[in-house]
Amino acid sequence: MGRDTSRGPGWWGLVVVTALLASPAFGFDWDRSTTGCEPPEIFYSAAHDPGIAEPCCDRNPERCPGGVACVAGTCAAPYGSYACTAPSGTDAPNFVFLLLDDQGWCQYGFMGPECRTQKYGATIPSPPTPNLDKLVVQPDSQGRGRFFEVNYSNAGWSLPAREGLQMGLYRKDILDPLVPDRFVADLLTKDDGPVYCTFAAGGKVGGSRSTSLIGYRAENRGRKWGRYNCEPAPCFPNCDDPPLCGPDLPDNTPENVLDVFKFVETTLVGPRDPQGQLIPGTTYTQSQPFFVFLSSALPHKPHKPPLAIEDKNGIFESYLFGESFANPGQPRFPFAAPDYAFAFTKTIERKMPGTYGNVYWADDAVRHVRNVLENIQVWDHTGAIAVSLWERTVFLATADHGENLVRAKRNFTQNGYRSPLVIHDARLAPSGAEGRISAELTHSIDVLPTMLDFAGHPLPPGNGQSLRSYLTPTPPSAPLRNLLCGHEVKGTKAKPNRYARVRAGALGRCTPPAGTACSTDTECAPALCLTGTCGTGTQCLEDDDCTGGETCQHKGQRWCRFGHHPLDEPNLDPPNLQPTVACTSDADCVADCPSSDSIYCTCEHRELILYSLLTRETKLIDVFVDPDEPGINKKLAKFGPHPDEVPIAAGTPHAHLGERVKCCLDQWWTPPDVKSGPLGDPSCTECDPQYRCHACGDGIVNSTEACDGANLNGATCGSEGFGGGSLACSGSCSFDTSGCAP
Repeated sequence: MGRDTSRGPGWWGLVVVTALLASPAFGFDWDRSTTGCEPPEIFYSAAHDPGIAEPCCDRNPERCPGGVACVAGTCAAPYGSYACTAPSGTDAPNFVFLLLDDQGWCQYGFMGPECRTQKYGATIPSPPTPNLDKLVVQPDSQGRGRFFEVNYSNAGWSLPAREGLQMGLYRKDILDPLVPDRFVADLLTKDDGPVYCTFAAGGKVGGSRSTSLIGYRAENRGRKWGRYNCEPAPCFPNCDDPPLCGPDLPDNTPENVLDVFKFVETTLVGPRDPQGQLIPGTTYTQSQPFFVFLSSALPHKPHKPPLAIEDKNGIFESYLFGESFANPGQPRFPFAAPDYAFAFTKTIERKMPGTYGNVYWADDAVRHVRNVLENIQVWDHTGAIAVSLWERTVFLATADHGENLVRAKRNFTQNGYRSPLVIHDARLAPSGAEGRISAELTHSIDVLPTMLDFAGHPLPPGNGQSLRSYLTPTPPSAPLRNLLCGHEVKGTKAKPNRYARVRAGALGRCTPPAGTACSTDTECAPALCLTGTCGTGTQCLEDDDCTGGETCQHKGQRWCRFGHHPLDEPNLDPPNLQPTVACTSDADCVADCPSSDSIYCTCEHRELILYSLLTRETKLIDVFVDPDEPGINKKLAKFGPHPDEVPIAAGTPHAHLGERVKCCLDQWWTPPDVKSGPLGDPSCTECDPQYRCHACGDGIVNSTEACDGANLNGATCGSEGFGGGSLACSGSCSFDTSGCAP
């Protein structure tokens, strides 16, 4: 992916920016525990102080300063005093990780109009996120980006969510004294792979731990999300107060975006001008790859962005009050329209423009970061081809947890725990690959193994999975996981309430191999019409869940979801809680939509979520009908139950399926701190291996285990009272001493 070494007109804009970055007002702090160090660009230059023995970030031995060659173990002149090794050709990318704050899973433009407040069946628009969209949506992404739309956080609260993401651990494991701490920033600074220079920007990046403790060599704790290099200052319709930007920023602005670019420059080795700035047209060497953790304070409360973003008449009049994508000829966001009356309150309406403004503000930083990296030229990993710094970078983005609106933050709901994960690898060749990954279940614990896999570092044991293979020309065909487990988090504590989410397409209904042909349920009463044949309609995961020779029709199968008119929904009488018309596209569903439906119908995989609550009540819920999940929390009870919440009880067609999925939760975690005893049964056998959440077998020694796989938790035959030999771990995570000598 070589690039022409000539510079475009945007480069000179960067010179202005880099000059601003040199201002003392925008300095960041190197790790104070690393005393007497120099930034790499000083250490490997004529300005180096001979009395300082080491750079603040170690240089990778295969990278010589200034891009000079490595000859017989020593860098060429003028860097002959530095030892080196021949380039291995390992393409260790840079990482920029943007962690947004309180952004719900529907608050991304690329999620499209199907993301909506489904409690009332009302279609609402996604906030504009044009810069993230360009990273994952064709044709702008050129197949280099993916977004995992069914992605979960560790908590509905910032501190535990951010810690869990950086540790690659569930909250229950973070609190377990037998599970050792590990952090992605720290692991990337180890010499078991390419050594990274790490930087953290934002408030409370490390949660309850300091940034230096978890591996960041430099930091900026400012939460201010500013702008730079505005040309001209953006001013949306009717605004009269454009934001300060670039040189207009006051000296006391606790700006963190600018420090990101200053930090990036410190990792570049090569000539500077007399003022210490990058020289246009110069190709620089990265002394080491970098990892930037950019922890935004947006779209957090207060929902008041600058007036240039949220003008006096509401954000983006042409956007909010323009034509609907889903319903041409209708307004996109008709706040007072009768069809939407139940979906909105004055409180929500007042917050929505500000929320959308903050989402846009945060998204705009993606443009700034990409702009700067695209205008810096470096040698690629071979040391022979000049490319932009952006072309050596993997960009990731998600939110710490769901939206900071009613029935979301701090609540045990989908909107509190779910936010899509974006990954873009600019090193990839252009392709026609689709960015949307809709069937896979991903979690914030997957971030750590994904980044380590990209970086060429070994993956630690745990429940997290690397997602790197989904950005290859041949992504995996086998499911990443069929079921994802999680638990409620209150404050920083893992609570006994648990949830299990089934992969889209894994859930089906029992259908007889032969039977009465049908097109509607009325032809089958009291049974249901399933894929053209009358059947019982019992929900299933496997054929064993069905009786009488039926099979579980599910994998690859999709069903119509009928929206409801919001004015009629409070009085619905739902005799059939599940849609039963098979489909391959939305067009197959529109013909079957009730004539009274003012929204639209979609063709979707059947999916399921199961909650096991402190009351020992188990709830099986069809997720795509109600992402808000009302009624599972005392705080939310005032909203009343939703017709599609199906309590599991003896005699219902869902009982066996509910018990099967609950068994997966019981094997994953049986909380001990329940007044009436353990919540579940860890010895249950109802759950097939492909649906297990895996406690024993994940390589992590939990408090209920003596060991796990190759992880013996430091134990030996000697510590167990034997004279010697080889201690092993059994399949039940207890010590196997058969190899020990007396």
